[in-house]
Amino acid sequence: MVGLKALFFDLDGTLAETEELHREAFNRAFAEAGLPFRWDRALYGELLWTTGGKERIAAFLRRCGDCPGLSPEALARLHARKNALYHALLRE
Repeated sequence: MVGLKALFFDLDGTLAETEELHREAFNRAFAEAGLPFRWDRALYGELLWTTGGKERIAAFLRRCGDCPGLSPEALARLHARKNALYHALLRE
């Protein structure tokens, strides 16, 4: 058996389906930040029409009636944490 030489990840799931890991990472970041929401698969599927993680969070917050607002700095920190969590999930 030949060992794995390379693995490519593509954010839109074309080469490997990784969106479920992204969704899980978003939800873990939200929980760590004490935010009162969780994205289920159906909602995340709708949110994928917005490209970019920070942009996706911002679009969700705009359409959420009772969600807290986030400053651009807080949004950037939340997105950075989501990315770190995503990379940890990939390593698992």
